Amino acid sequence: MGKQVNFYMLPEDQLAFEKWLKARGDVCFLKQPQTTSELEIAATLVVSEMGKTWLDVYLARPIDLEDVLVDFIPTQNYWLVDDSQSPVVEFGRCFYDGRVLGRGRLYFRTGFLSEDEVEKELEFAKWAGKLLRWIRAHYERDPKTGIYIAPHAKNWVLNEGGQLRIV
Repeated sequence: MGKQVNFYMLPEDQLAFEKWLKARGDVCFLKQPQTTSELEIAATLVVSEMGKTWLDVYLARPIDLEDVLVDFIPTQNYWLVDDSQSPVVEFGRCFYDGRVLGRGRLYFRTGFLSEDEVEKELEFAKWAGKLLRWIRAHYERDPKTGIYIAPHAKNWVLNEGGQLRIV
């Protein structure tokens, strides 16, 4: 089982979200894919090359890093964060090419830890829920699609003819 929120963010909106995350002081950005089995932390959420950089990254609390697992993908020669067994929040960043803005999402699984770690799981779920609530509190929800739209993205659609991609 999991929880998620879908949204549209332009790069300016993503920077505001990143600023809020960094101000919290309790989050790491995990690269995807990983080049080694040791966790690689990114300094920023900025997409360096749209169309070449993976849009999915993971958010994790520093205190949970020891519990984050990675799986080796031999055919690709890289490691991927195992979100089914790790206390992480998937951050699917929005595709943006100047004309079209793709949907992004925050998603986390609940119920991934063993019974003897229930309290740790509850603390992670509280933390992850705050990330989703930030989106809901700061973005406007479209009543037709249920997808949240960030302020810069909304302005871009209304005043500059930007197009939103739902899938």
